[in-house]
Amino acid sequence: MTDENGSATTRRTVRVSIEAPTELILAASHNASKMIPVIDLSWSGAESGLELYRDGQLITAVAASGSYSDKALKGHGPTVSYNVCEIESGRCSNTVKLEIGKI
Repeated sequence: MTDENGSATTRRTVRVSIEAPTELILAASHNASKMIPVIDLSWSGAESGLELYRDGQLITAVAASGSYSDKALKGHGPTVSYNVCEIESGRCSNTVKLEIGKI
């Protein structure tokens, strides 16, 4: 097919929109169960499985939505920090830092 000038070129305008990913947010609270400190973590905004880090060290892999209670704090303190990162994209959450005292 050609136009009246003999050209077979077709032009089309395509609009592309890219949605920014939701922010990956980590929240934490500190409590003690039978004098043992426990850090309760929860997150939102993940699109795939996550890895959970304490003080920059991998603790475990976790689901995209959920929570985790960290009770393995012996030898840590006086502060501890956490963040989660998506396994597939490498996108990471904010870092949460808590003061727990010397354990």
